[in-house]
Formats: sequence, structure tokens, C-alpha cells
Amino acid sequence: MKTLKKWLKSITLFFISIMMFQGCVAYQSASVSLEQAVREQKRTKINTISQKKYHYEQIVFEEGKFYGLKKLNKNMVKIPLDTNEIDNVFIQSKSKSTWVTVAIIAIPIIILTIIAIEELNSTPFVDSTFFAG
Repeated sequence: MKTLKKWLKSITLFFISIMMFQGCVAYQSASVSLEQAVREQKRTKINTISQKKYHYEQIVFEEGKFYGLKKLNKNMVKIPLDTNEIDNVFIQSKSKSTWVTVAIIAIPIIILTIIAIEELNSTPFVDSTFFAG
């Protein structure tokens, strides 16, 4: 019974961690220009010269200015970008994001499976003939 409770706790913790990582976003390793970020229409991470990091749903160009779209209270808000302060612009990599999510799910499943197999193999086997007579 203790083993069952232990496994239920492990499985619950596993599913909680999966839910937490569903929003995982990985960015391309090569920096792009703001113009390319506008064309790509993907999530974007901007590093500034002052070492600050900003994440936007998308970058848009309107009225001669760049804006970062950010979701605040379920509304999209346009935040003006200071192009002189921007150091690097990274756009979301869909394939990396997918692989990271899969790895975050697959690795714990593999580890839990190995632990379960080890636990089953180490459980002492009770021989019924011992009690027979």
C-alpha cells in the first residue's frame, strides 16, 4: 500500500510539472533584425544594451516605429521599442520549442519507468511453499 501511495505522489508531481512546462518557448540562437522579426510574426525575445530581456508575442511596424505586442490582462498592448537600446533580437524556434516540450515530457517518463522496473525487481518474492508446511 505504501508503494502505491508513493507512486501516486510521483505521478501527480510528474503531471503537475508537465502542465507547468507546456508554455515553454525556445528561441533561435542567431539574432535577427527587427524587420525580419516583423515579417516572421512570431514570439520574440529582445536583449537590450543594459542587459534587460523583454518577451513579446510579436513585433509590429506602424507609423514609422517598432512596437512589441504584449498580452496584459487578456488584451494586446503595443509597447514602443527604442531601437537605439536594442542589442539582440531572437525569434521563436517552433522546432526547438517542440523538442524541448517533448524532452521535458519523455525524460521523466523514461526515468519513472526505470525506477518502476528497478522497484519491481528489488521487491522480495514471497514463496508460497514456505507457508505450506
